[in-house]
Amino acid sequence: MSNQVAHREGDTLEEEPPPPNPYKAGEEEVMWHKVKAYLQDPRGPKPIVACAVCLEELRIKGLGSSNDEDTTATTSGGSTTGISEFAVVLPCGHMIGLGCLKECNRIRWENELPCRCPTCNFELRYRGCYDTIQGILAPAEEHHVLGRVPPTVPEGGQVPMRCNRCRAAGVKRSARRIGDYIWNPYMELDGDVPTRSTEFLAFVKERLKEQMEEERSPNWADRRHHLWHKL
Repeated sequence: MSNQVAHREGDTLEEEPPPPNPYKAGEEEVMWHKVKAYLQDPRGPKPIVACAVCLEELRIKGLGSSNDEDTTATTSGGSTTGISEFAVVLPCGHMIGLGCLKECNRIRWENELPCRCPTCNFELRYRGCYDTIQGILAPAEEHHVLGRVPPTVPEGGQVPMRCNRCRAAGVKRSARRIGDYIWNPYMELDGDVPTRSTEFLAFVKERLKEQMEEERSPNWADRRHHLWHKL
C-alpha cells in the first residue's frame, strides 16, 4: 500500500507521516510487543534489541545487520563479545538472551527457587502443575513467522494453568475413566462428568472443541516451540 496521498491543489504527492513510534532512534528495547509492532510496520526509528540481563544485542530477523547476523565485537581488553545470541520471549513480554536465561534458571534451580523474569520478577511456572515456563525463541531467521510467539501479557495474553504435557496426561486419565464407565455403567464417576447419555455426548463434544481450539493457536503451554525448538 502506498504511503503517498494526493492533494487537489497542484496534484502533488506527499508522504504520509509515519505512525507514532514508542522509542527513539538508538534506544534499547527489551519488550517483545514493541519490537513486533516495528517488524509488522517498519517505519520510524529502528529499535536496538537488547538482553534484559547483559544488555548485549540479540538476534532478531528484520532489525538490521547488528540484530540478525552472527557477528562479534572486540572489547578494549581484547576479549570478544557476541551480538548473535538468540532472543527468548517470556510471557511477561521481556526478552532475554538464551544463555542468560539458562544461567538464571540454573542458579535458581540450585537454590530450589522458582524461576522468574530477571526484569519484572514474573514467576515462570504454571500454577496448576508447577512446571517451568521455558519461554519461546523469537524469530531469528524469518520475521514473517511472528505468529509463532503467542500474545504476551501486555498484549492481553494469558498463561494456562498447566503445560500441554500435564494437560495431555489429564485427558488420558479422563479417557481411561470414561472407558471404565462404558464397560461398567454402574460405577460412579468423580468430578463433573455427567452420567446420562445425552449429557455425556454434549460434554465430550465441548471438551473436544476446547482442545481443538487450543491446539490451533500457539500458546505458552505448547512445548514444541520452546527452547528445544529446532533453530
